[in-house]
Amino acid sequence: MCIRDRNQIFVSMNKIHINGRDELLVIDLAKVAYFKAEDDYTTVYFIGGVNFMLTINLAKVEAMVATVGRSEQCSYVRIGRSIIVNEAYVFRIEVLSQKIYFCNGTNMLQVSAPRDALKKYKQFVYNKLFLPTNQVVSQKIDGHGQNKAQ
Repeated sequence: MCIRDRNQIFVSMNKIHINGRDELLVIDLAKVAYFKAEDDYTTVYFIGGVNFMLTINLAKVEAMVATVGRSEQCSYVRIGRSIIVNEAYVFRIEVLSQKIYFCNGTNMLQVSAPRDALKKYKQFVYNKLFLPTNQVVSQKIDGHGQNKAQ
């Protein structure tokens, strides 16, 4: 399934609505494990194992997800140039094997990511968990292993 960028896109609550000529697609962000860039397209991977491609680049997806805000079920972070992860499902980060695993207790998914980006993301998660709240800065982990404060 491939959804075209020329459709109308609406974001509300924890959902992205894409209204096309012949169909309406509703993406429940609480059920998305991650988004992955595929050239100028983005593939959406649901935690249940279903995936499909949008003809929208990852930057546009990132902007849409940012308008939703954070909740327990939806807390998205961009890792490198090609992946946006839902932190609610992050189960394991393996820097050396360059993989990140997602789990909801029933299903498990994995995706490869650049070592530098995973290392920075791992440190970001650690800091968020173990440093006092006022010391943690909201960050975007870019593709060059650099932290960008927002």
